Amino acid sequence: MFNLINTSSSSITITGFSQGGTYTTTSVEMEVWMYPGDYLPQINDTINWIMVGAATVDLVSGVASGHIPVSGVTIPAGATYGFRVGSTGSSIAYTNGTGTAGVTTWQSNSDLIITEGHGGGYPFYNQNTPRNWN
Repeated sequence: MFNLINTSSSSITITGFSQGGTYTTTSVEMEVWMYPGDYLPQINDTINWIMVGAATVDLVSGVASGHIPVSGVTIPAGATYGFRVGSTGSSIAYTNGTGTAGVTTWQSNSDLIITEGHGGGYPFYNQNTPRNWN
């Protein structure tokens, strides 16, 4: 789980996510859930999250792989949206963080900030913090 923060002056459309990490695994069932706001107050919620993508993918160690297409994800300028990206049954990798989940920047460019977040088991992926999505 992590936040995406649109730091640009226009809306950003997200079309998919790929998973990186340390495992090579085939036929991994993945889901992407979105919350239109900071994920932290909704971390254990089962009602307000929206599933925006799902796919069975192959993950390859050391590279971004296993593309999960998503639809209906447009983040307005200046907005923060929360995401849960994870497997429904297989182990996937994430990186241990050092900052504050949902707040500290993990990666960024001139348009977008990805925050450190939470990791763990399906369905909430929230047992371990801070964790960084690969």
